[in-house]
Amino acid sequence: MEELETQIDEINLQIVRTVENFYSDLTRHKNHRYMSWEHCYNAFQQPPSPNDTDYLCLQLAFYLASWGMVRGSTGLLWKDYKIHSELVEIFRSEKFEKIKCSLVNEIDKNQIELIIEAKREITEYYKKVEYFKPTKNGEKQGKITPTDTLITKIMLGTFGCVPAYDRLLKIGLKEEKIEQSFNQKSLIGLFKFVTKEIHTLKSVQEKINQNGCYYPIMKIVDMYFWEEGRVIESKRII
Repeated sequence: MEELETQIDEINLQIVRTVENFYSDLTRHKNHRYMSWEHCYNAFQQPPSPNDTDYLCLQLAFYLASWGMVRGSTGLLWKDYKIHSELVEIFRSEKFEKIKCSLVNEIDKNQIELIIEAKREITEYYKKVEYFKPTKNGEKQGKITPTDTLITKIMLGTFGCVPAYDRLLKIGLKEEKIEQSFNQKSLIGLFKFVTKEIHTLKSVQEKINQNGCYYPIMKIVDMYFWEEGRVIESKRII
């Protein structure tokens, strides 16, 4: 009895309810756009094949589009899905296997440097990509801006090793007093949070994973902080 009470005490009900609230929206509506993460993540979980680069590029491109990364003001809007092909090849190298989360390999604080290295490679790749778009004064040239939001959404959709640092998630991070920029300090704060709440996060993870798709711990963290940010912002509007 005492052991059971200890387990219950270790479960943070706020985290459970918040994540379940996010996930319920996803499952309640057929073909919800957030399902694009599952499709992309599952595609990158498959063993590498010489002929699947095109397929992986398509999955990544549509996931990014449905998660708000291909809007009118973005450089990616003016590129087709094949723009991601070189990056896909980089991701499939053995170099990043340790941050590729799966049932047999979860991320931990020992991979922070490798996460930062992946961030650098993604940044350098997109910074050199040029795009052209029509304007009233003729064709305008620019280069894709690899924001924290773009970089982390790519890493969440391919590796599952970090949450997506978008506006709402950053509001949630601020509430927990975690650095809101995607850097080493923020990752240290995230892993401290994971360590502190690991029992709760795993309990939610196990429940969600019963539906057939493996959700890494950092995806559970992503859902929690994003939903927290959404709730906080909605209260401000009211």
